[in-house]
Amino acid sequence: MRFSIQNLLSLREGQSHAQVYANTLDECKLAEELGFHAVWLAEHHFSVYGIAPSLPVLAAAVARETRRVCIGTAVVIAPFAHPVRIAEEWAMVDIFSNGRLEFGLGRGYQPAEFRGLSISMEKTRERFDESLELIRRAWTQERCTFEGEFYQVRDLRVLPKPVQKPHPPLWTAAVSPDTYTLAGKRGLKILTSPAFTPFDILRKNYDAYRQAWREAQYRAFYYRPYGPFAGRGSFGRPFLGWPYGPSSYPFGDPFLEETRLADFCMRAKGYELVPVEKDPAQKPPA
Repeated sequence: MRFSIQNLLSLREGQSHAQVYANTLDECKLAEELGFHAVWLAEHHFSVYGIAPSLPVLAAAVARETRRVCIGTAVVIAPFAHPVRIAEEWAMVDIFSNGRLEFGLGRGYQPAEFRGLSISMEKTRERFDESLELIRRAWTQERCTFEGEFYQVRDLRVLPKPVQKPHPPLWTAAVSPDTYTLAGKRGLKILTSPAFTPFDILRKNYDAYRQAWREAQYRAFYYRPYGPFAGRGSFGRPFLGWPYGPSSYPFGDPFLEETRLADFCMRAKGYELVPVEKDPAQKPPA
């Protein structure tokens, strides 16, 4: 089990804005000293509930003040910025932190924030879907093209690229039951809280999430000796991957070339890559 802290950056009576930021950086440094796995930062606007409207700025400051602890976003609100800009800024944070970014993306839920930025709350899921896909492409493709309802880019070279390959771990905030199912299908990790959802409902949501994960297109593989090496045992434990071919992965296949390179190296050692069609024991990410 790993333990983390979350920073809302709430403004309390008697505090200055500068004190809130200074206290947050001190808490993040202390969390690292005490062995916490990650510090999570939340984006909010126009309220004392949270005064961190620019998470990349805050995350970069945390990266400079720490050396080991992971830096998570809980969450970047997708409709509030262009996904290409999100990809650029958070790739920089991953670089500044030397690959410690845990990237959480969400739809947003506070009407006052949408009103303040003159953004409609309609179709936030569709905006989220397009943002997630375009961010993935920007991080994993040399040049990306995307045609959506809200965002369009053509043959765009997005720089810089993140340190972590193919990209930082992806998380999403989940409150509604359908979000859990969609997250499982996409292989996203879940950010949630019993403060939003009673435990009995939360348990049902997680069951649905795990089931969706197992039924998604993710498949298990293992390396099996072949030819003159067939007498050996299999190499390692099964791992999750994607079948060859871009059409088998719902967002394209950013891992294709790396998978082929690993396969080539293992074949040189006398092993072949064998898919496991069904692996019901495989657990979704924690």
